[in-house]
Amino acid sequence: MERTAPPARASKASQAVILAAGKGSRLGQAADGLPKCLLQIGGQPLIRHQLDSLAEAGVSPVLIVTGYAADLVRESVGNAAEFVLNPRYEATNSLHSFFLSRSWLTGPAVILNSDVLFDPRILEMLLESGEDSLAYDSLSGYAREHMKVVVRAGHVAGLSKELSADESSGENVGMIHLSARSLKVVFEEAEKLVAAGRTSAFLAEAIRAALDRIALRAVDVAGIPWTEIDTPHDLDRARRELGPRIALRRDGRTRAWSQRRRRRRWGLALGFAGALAAAFFTAWFLANGAPGPNWETVTPPPQARQIVVTIDGIDQSWWRVEGEEAVQTEIQGPRTVRLDLRCLVTPETRGRLAYAVEARVDGKRQEWRAYKATPDPRASFPDLVVCDREKMDVEIPAGRHAVSVRLLAGDPKALLVRFRVIGASE
Repeated sequence: MERTAPPARASKASQAVILAAGKGSRLGQAADGLPKCLLQIGGQPLIRHQLDSLAEAGVSPVLIVTGYAADLVRESVGNAAEFVLNPRYEATNSLHSFFLSRSWLTGPAVILNSDVLFDPRILEMLLESGEDSLAYDSLSGYAREHMKVVVRAGHVAGLSKELSADESSGENVGMIHLSARSLKVVFEEAEKLVAAGRTSAFLAEAIRAALDRIALRAVDVAGIPWTEIDTPHDLDRARRELGPRIALRRDGRTRAWSQRRRRRRWGLALGFAGALAAAFFTAWFLANGAPGPNWETVTPPPQARQIVVTIDGIDQSWWRVEGEEAVQTEIQGPRTVRLDLRCLVTPETRGRLAYAVEARVDGKRQEWRAYKATPDPRASFPDLVVCDREKMDVEIPAGRHAVSVRLLAGDPKALLVRFRVIGASE
């Protein structure tokens, strides 16, 4: 059962509210019964992309207003956010969901729609403005369904879907940052609309009504990747085009910092455990072997281009992929296939390159991931830098299937691939 949102914690840092109550009926079968916020983009739910961006920007805590499939959303998000339920999600819209957060928000706060996939730089631009601000895209805002923005002297002067393309300065991204004072004003306008029975109103109506009492800076994000996912076409574009572009632009420093922090914690844990615990663990490991499944490497097909990379003084054979080519093998399912991935970069680009990899099953995209090309000090290859090993798991259905891997984006000198499976060798 959905719990009532707890009282908000007082904080000088920005909070966030994600409006995620809607069903997304226009997606039809493309949604497979899921709410829009749980649609998979690059191997994780859309809302996880939003939560990661908020966390990286230091925005906390986060409240998610749920509605359709609320239990699924809570299960997916876990303790990364707090929740409040909009039980009338079928008869209401984003205004009502926003209004339900009034006892939780103290401000300043970021309010965003759960169906927006965005480059984290958009959030950073709002936060860095230092004032009430709304993100808009001056290269969009011409279609009938767009929430259009009127900008005058750098500030929002109008907000409506009913504006003509000639009146529009661009499209509302669906992300706004408000101070505590401005939040109070917008909540007052929202309360009037709710009291008047405007159940189908968008949050934009309350913001528009508040524009004569607040100064809302218009932040133009034209050229920075983002999309609102309303239709199957939007979803396909997010997965095929924008998702990889956004993933490649993410700041790799967060990931590197997290890895270093984990290494430090592990080192401290071993130190505190003492020699006795270390000896016990070693004895158990030798007696029982490494935990987890037994991965076995798939023999490469005759046409595969193989190279040898030296890791810790030991030669390893990898399949080499360059440019737009792919490496492919056949695997009998049902089975989990683990793709071991590395890349080769020039010494000049080391530490500054990102890349994305795509896996296909029988020619249909099954999975993709973006990675940071971090040099592996244990590895060597003539004239090039070998980067850390990454991994991607792909589920293969029953029967024999063609599994292929290729570079989706980025420009390393080469992608290195190994296929591994659980169980018997191919």
